[in-house]
Amino acid sequence: MFNMFKALKRDGSNKVAQPSWRTRSRSPEMTDESNRARRRSHLRQQYDRTTAEPPNRSALNLRRREASPTNFTLSFGKLTTNEGAQTAPPNAESACHCGKKKAESLISCHNKWCKKTSHLKSCAGLLRRPRGNTAWYCADCRSLENHCFCQGRKNAGEKLMRCKFQNHPGDPLFHLSCISITVTPEQLLDERDWFCPICTEQVGEVHCCTCGLHDFGGTMIKCDNTNKGCESCGVFEKDCEMCQGVKCEVEWYHIPCIGMKEAEIPKENEKWVCAKCLEKAERRAIAAKKIAKAEKTRRDYDLAEKVRSERRNKGQAPERYGYEM
Repeated sequence: MFNMFKALKRDGSNKVAQPSWRTRSRSPEMTDESNRARRRSHLRQQYDRTTAEPPNRSALNLRRREASPTNFTLSFGKLTTNEGAQTAPPNAESACHCGKKKAESLISCHNKWCKKTSHLKSCAGLLRRPRGNTAWYCADCRSLENHCFCQGRKNAGEKLMRCKFQNHPGDPLFHLSCISITVTPEQLLDERDWFCPICTEQVGEVHCCTCGLHDFGGTMIKCDNTNKGCESCGVFEKDCEMCQGVKCEVEWYHIPCIGMKEAEIPKENEKWVCAKCLEKAERRAIAAKKIAKAEKTRRDYDLAEKVRSERRNKGQAPERYGYEM
């Protein structure tokens, strides 16, 4: 028997054909090429297509690696292409005093009454913008002088008013168009001295606290809440706690400043209180109501606590007579 098995082993024709190692672990139904492709990942399938076929970037729709951040604009989390955008500054198409449109930066005149725009190089003759707080004026404004509190330059034909206060700080000249509301016809004809709004308080003239200007000849009205003081003595003192918030802080008003019409002006025997004093009085009334309510709540709580204590100790001798509770 042993010799027979040795003979079969030596004979190669009796060997059973074994499958290759690639398909040995696969089931018979997965030997097809189409089914075998299903087991491969999408990356391997893409690699097989690129190796079997010539590369075609339009078909694969791959991202270009040479794209730089300058070719895209990131806004609100959305990436949008910026191809074909203008390379000129955003204000290059704005109007210039020359009337031409150029792809060139613009610069504005520093004068607040001019604000003329010019092309930086061709019209203004500048290679770059002035650095820091350096002011640039156009050719029309360079010969003008700075006057008035507006810090602007107006035409040479603009009439100027001079403050007659001797200790006026700085330039005493002002543009008439800037302070026209403070000038009366007499002051315009130099028949009466004119003082600027800065020096009015030092001169001591009556001025309106709403606009900060003195009496320029118009109608003014006085708040009747001015003369009120302490409720006990009737005297107003700044340091007194009882007088705080009682006296009117503004005192005088211009009729145009408060928007009052001529028909609404009170008569001599009528009293008028400004809106600020009425608002303060309302706030004080609300605060007084809150204090009174809190005081009433405290008294009610003390009374209820007293009643509860009496009920707990009912029938017991009080401690003040020397008896133990």
